[in-house]
Order: sequence, then structure tokens, then C-alpha cells
Amino acid sequence: MPTASSSGLCLDFWYHMYGLGMGSLNAYINVSNSTSILWSLAGDKGNYWHNAQIPIKSARPFRLSFEAIVGNDYSSNIAIDDIDFIQRPCKIYPIYATPGYVTDKPIVPTVIPKNIDC
Repeated sequence: MPTASSSGLCLDFWYHMYGLGMGSLNAYINVSNSTSILWSLAGDKGNYWHNAQIPIKSARPFRLSFEAIVGNDYSSNIAIDDIDFIQRPCKIYPIYATPGYVTDKPIVPTVIPKNIDC
């Protein structure tokens, strides 16, 4: 499990999201068994590979995971490639991705209460 230096860590990867009815691509981080979303992008981005970057600042070991959510069209596809950690700070890219980052503060997962019939 990687950790980030005091200057930060940059997760760099390439993604391809093409097709009508495209779903979404999400990146999550897990620190001390607490999971939080770092980055999210949805919709058709054309038949091209695009670069993405996510800043990570954590002195604690962490795990990273990706989630591809299918859309409503069978011809849509999502792919990722060339995942790399670069020992330098960066900003969320592309800028229209849902931003997020992790700090040394504990990550508290969001809990959605369910209605319980008594």
C-alpha cells in the first residue's frame, strides 16, 4: 500500500469513455477501512483516450479502486490504462471531474439511513 510524501502524490492514468448512454467512472480510496470517493466522471467523452490526475495527500497507507458503472446502451464502453503514482502534487484533472482529495484526517464514510418499519 502506498503512502504520500509531505508534498503529496499524484495518481495519473488514462481513461476512455465512449458511447451513447455512457455510465460513469469512479475512483475510491480506502484508508484504515474507511472508503471515500476521490474522483468521478460521467457521460460520453468521445472515441479518444484522455489523461486524468487525482491529488492524494495521506501519510497513512491506502488502497485505491476503480468502479465503472454501465450506462443504458450496450455499445458504450469504459477503459483505464497506464495507472501511475507520481511523487509530486497535482490538481484534479479534468477540471470538470467531481473533485476530491484525501488528507491526514480520518475519512468517515457517508451512511444513508434506511427507513425501518416497526
